Amino acid sequence: MNKLSFNKIRLCAGSGYVQWLFSSKMLIYFAAMFFFYDYAALPLLNTADKVGTRLNLLEIFIAVGNSGMILLILPVLFIVLISGFPRLDGNSLFIVIRTGRLNWLIAQYLQLFYMAVTYLAALFLGTALPAVRQCGIFSGWSSVIPEYIRNSPEKRNSFVYELLPENLSNQLEFPKAFMYTVTLEFMYLMLIGSVMIIFGTLGKSKFGEAIAGGVVAAGTVLCAIKSKLMWSFPAANATLKLHFTQFLREPVFPLYRSYLYFSAAISVTMIAAFLLNKRNNYL
Repeated sequence: MNKLSFNKIRLCAGSGYVQWLFSSKMLIYFAAMFFFYDYAALPLLNTADKVGTRLNLLEIFIAVGNSGMILLILPVLFIVLISGFPRLDGNSLFIVIRTGRLNWLIAQYLQLFYMAVTYLAALFLGTALPAVRQCGIFSGWSSVIPEYIRNSPEKRNSFVYELLPENLSNQLEFPKAFMYTVTLEFMYLMLIGSVMIIFGTLGKSKFGEAIAGGVVAAGTVLCAIKSKLMWSFPAANATLKLHFTQFLREPVFPLYRSYLYFSAAISVTMIAAFLLNKRNNYL
């Protein structure tokens, strides 16, 4: 039963993923897309019209991934959508026995990977597709924000400016900013899911969801008050713009440390899950 089988892992992960993808909880995500679009994309598009230039379509995702409000909503919504994961009801226990506990656990991480990728892909498509006709696609930053603040420096305190602040455009080339936003958000979701897998193997999924939600909330509050303790939580490490100031080249917190933070945290939680899974009696 403990023999590694890639076919069993693939089938188990695929089955769980398909059930999740077509669950009624996904309706919540579709509804949330309207909020994300209205909150981040629409203000930028309206500003682009006012200054007479085109927004880069990919800038919308960067704005969404670096918004203070969405910083809280995105991971909490992910927790809601994957609540009850991994499943360990009567039918699931039968699957564990048939698949083997090691294969089953690896399948949960593969399913988590599928869910995180789908979540981010749907977020990108849901906020970008409605804006396709109003945007361009090019390799650099658009001139929307520079034009917006050109004659009114006080606009640096505005909501629109905070969506795409100079912390990003002055410090990073556009392709790098997009790549970092995607990968850091992805690692954030993987860490959340990995924490939930630990408690799921113990049959305490609700407690795991509460722990994950508490970590998200605490990190978001610390980011809001700019406490140095925020770098101990995943929220700050996943938010690209917090790593830089507007003009100074020296980062507030080096990006490589955030990647090390997530790599170490995910590795530790995975090791803990494998140890608990080995000792746990599912029968």
